[in-house]
Amino acid sequence: VPDYSPSARLAFQQWLKDKYGTIDALNEAWVGSFWSTKYFNFEQVLIPNQNLNNEDKLSPHALLDFKRFTADATAEFLDEQAEIIRKFKRPDQWITTNYTNATTDSDPRGTTQLDFPCFTMYLVSGHNHLGGLNFRIGNPYKLYEACDYYRPINGVTGVMELQPGQVNWASVSPMIQPGAVHMWIMQALAGGCSFVCTYRYRSPIKHSEMYHDGIVGTDGMTLSQGGQEFVQAIREVKHLRSVANPEAPMPEKLLRRKTAFLWSHDVQWDLDIQPQTSLWDTWENRNRYSSIVKSTGAPMDFIGEEDDFSAYPFLIAPAYQLIDQKLVEKWKAYVEQGGHLVLTCRTGQKDKDGHFFEAPMAAPISNLIGADHEFQDMLLPDMKGMVKTENDEYPWNCWGEILLPYKGTQVLASYADQFYRGKAAVVTRKMGQGSVTYIGVNTIDGKMEREIVRKIYTDAGAVIEDLPEGVFVEWRVGMYMAVNYSGESVQIPIEGVSQIFFGENPLAPAQSLVWLEE
Repeated sequence: VPDYSPSARLAFQQWLKDKYGTIDALNEAWVGSFWSTKYFNFEQVLIPNQNLNNEDKLSPHALLDFKRFTADATAEFLDEQAEIIRKFKRPDQWITTNYTNATTDSDPRGTTQLDFPCFTMYLVSGHNHLGGLNFRIGNPYKLYEACDYYRPINGVTGVMELQPGQVNWASVSPMIQPGAVHMWIMQALAGGCSFVCTYRYRSPIKHSEMYHDGIVGTDGMTLSQGGQEFVQAIREVKHLRSVANPEAPMPEKLLRRKTAFLWSHDVQWDLDIQPQTSLWDTWENRNRYSSIVKSTGAPMDFIGEEDDFSAYPFLIAPAYQLIDQKLVEKWKAYVEQGGHLVLTCRTGQKDKDGHFFEAPMAAPISNLIGADHEFQDMLLPDMKGMVKTENDEYPWNCWGEILLPYKGTQVLASYADQFYRGKAAVVTRKMGQGSVTYIGVNTIDGKMEREIVRKIYTDAGAVIEDLPEGVFVEWRVGMYMAVNYSGESVQIPIEGVSQIFFGENPLAPAQSLVWLEE
């Protein structure tokens, strides 16, 4: 929640002084000449309130800076607390904090004094992402995304709060499907978590969190359904420790499809500040591409711009709107050295201040993707256009970019209607030892994106799975683990002679499967 207090305003003014140095530099970045919003000194600066940001009232660049300031202030506060605690803690105690599973106002990579980050995880709260039983099983995207985001920060993460049952704060709080809590614990283990804790131990009998389940019920003694599944998971994890091989190398088939997911909070904030259409949803877009990657069975890490791209055969950067020449050159080098880069609509339209380039739209990436951006279109919510690949046609209405491919660039999808019928929507090209693909349209159901991304993997020689929506397979310490958020039983692909430690195949809804391939 943003802080608009007088002390926050003073801190924001100091943050701006530190960043820009002079008020002229701030006015240039915020475009103070527009609508006469120029400041004459830092003490005049007000905190921009996004709730007042209609068409012309506030600078989007000021809003972006306030998001950055808020995240920096949070990180600074956490580091300050950690430094104090470190003076008094025992050597065998760790310092961490409890982020939400998907942070929108803070940036966990900004803290430097924590031993590791961890997160909360509440998956059942009145939504039904996949239909059917899924409203009892949970949001299929939350847990794998949290593991794949927090784990790469410094190699250690865990769940500080895992939902044990029904909660008191949801819009609707259905009873959780039997097996789901156990499945979540096993998925967290498979996703690289070092621990799983819960909130609460006992269901409260008084005050505001009555109706929030715990490990034991209101009598303080009887295990709840979730408590029983925690006990089951503890027993199974003890056994798995005896057969796990922490030194086991990742199988070659997984290494060949390992994928980096480039993510920036700055980009997320900028997209949310200027969505340009009521149909745009930054988090849905992130879920769309991350779930497509997971459908291939690929190991995935969320990474930042300063991380090593070369460790990954595939790199996906969805709607990566804020760029600079340094990043473009890094993408180019990655592709030339054999990487396969996937960029999507809205990528490269602005610089790091959130300004358009004084050039044709997205000009800095034109030579990289082998196409010019002619224009972009958005349809009304009750309308749909069609985009055509070699295999099918798909509906879209949120965002479509009309591309002008260069010679040698291959068109993978084109628009099937509107006044730009026949023009390119998705292009790909070879560069050096690798390839770069640009997906310029956001379809209604994401099925076209799934077709295109899977083609990129197979064209690059990677052997991939075809996991149904809501089914995920992970590999850790020599073992495979699968979970099923869907409402149907699913046959999990298992290769060669194998040993199943826990679970059954086909895998039923809200169940997990742990096995060894030899």
